[in-house]
Amino acid sequence: MNKIRIAVLAVAGALVCCGVAGAQNQSPFKVTQFSATSVMYVSGQPSHSMKIYRSGDKIRTDMATGGRNAYFLLLLSEKMGYMVMGPGMCMKMPETGDKNHPDPFSVTGKVQTTPLGTDTVDGHPTQIVQITVESSTGQTTTMKAWEATDLHGFPVRIEVPTSRGTVRIEYKDVSLSPPPASLFEAPTNCRSMPMMQGMPHP
Repeated sequence: MNKIRIAVLAVAGALVCCGVAGAQNQSPFKVTQFSATSVMYVSGQPSHSMKIYRSGDKIRTDMATGGRNAYFLLLLSEKMGYMVMGPGMCMKMPETGDKNHPDPFSVTGKVQTTPLGTDTVDGHPTQIVQITVESSTGQTTTMKAWEATDLHGFPVRIEVPTSRGTVRIEYKDVSLSPPPASLFEAPTNCRSMPMMQGMPHP
């Protein structure tokens, strides 16, 4: 389960902040329809690669674990996640947040950005920005993003400081075409799993 927890960062991705009502309920990233391959790097651990899809407030990450395919579906507006590990193996759980395994695309709140310069990442010209997001509860999330100017500002690299060090996420094979709607259908017959203190989060 710990490997699944790491893999779902990006989505996978999460530091999922509660939404903020009104004008403050903003995402730090403008692109809300895409698919990409996400690669996460955490100090002292092997890198993890997965496929991530987003359509509006729905985010899905596909991964291989334990010799079988699995995926995590996050419904931001409902603050609900579904961990599907195979036929008949599905868990439904509320999103409560995870400071050590952040999902930058899940963060919403009052957004402030500071330009830091330019760079080229994986062949993409980018604008580097420092991003600060303040949730309705006053919780602050900071990250650095390399936003590709040839991909409508999609962040091809993100760095997020955590209590275990900086997490770096790189996004490759980015497509801005809307993913199939069927990828985001909530699975049926999932058993609820309340998140308890000390319980691993996918």
